[in-house]
Amino acid sequence: MGTIGAFLGGLVVAGVLMWAVRLGMTVRRREPRRRRGSENQDVSRWDASSTGSVGSGGPSKM
Repeated sequence: MGTIGAFLGGLVVAGVLMWAVRLGMTVRRREPRRRRGSENQDVSRWDASSTGSVGSGGPSKM
């Protein structure tokens, strides 16, 4: 009886995992397309005038 219960429990877990993957794929299809790395190269991450001090958000210039 325990073996049958474990087998059925495993089937339930596998079914839930498959449902979750399909749901994730559906949600991802609805999201707007993400920009790729090559498309982000024209956007600078920090200000050129940044000194790198705490809170400036830029790299340090030492």
